[in-house]
Amino acid sequence: MSAQLPEGLDAFLEDAGWGGAEVEPLPGDASFRRYFRLRRRDVAAILESWLAERGGGLDDPVFPSSRGGFLSADALQRLVERHVATTTAACPSLAARSITPHTLCGSPTPVASGASRRR
Repeated sequence: MSAQLPEGLDAFLEDAGWGGAEVEPLPGDASFRRYFRLRRRDVAAILESWLAERGGGLDDPVFPSSRGGFLSADALQRLVERHVATTTAACPSLAARSITPHTLCGSPTPVASGASRRR
């Protein structure tokens, strides 16, 4: 199956900081939506370096809690809230939005690429 990439996707990815990412079309649902997996080798290299630095294995969390385990949902929500508050100073339009860990899963961020998901 050869899916065509939407017009303007390259420009959008470039603006979002994901220029040069590998784009793989994924099967979608029955709606009008189309899904794509984004991969950037530089992000993967950074995460591999981070895991090696902290001595983490494939089953270990990428971003561990203070006790070394997986972050709880509350801890992750607090981290998102803290960084949204910091980012709002540079981008005031974020103040009117509800940004949660779940909404980040649909955005072109390291989280969306699987950086914080269990393997």
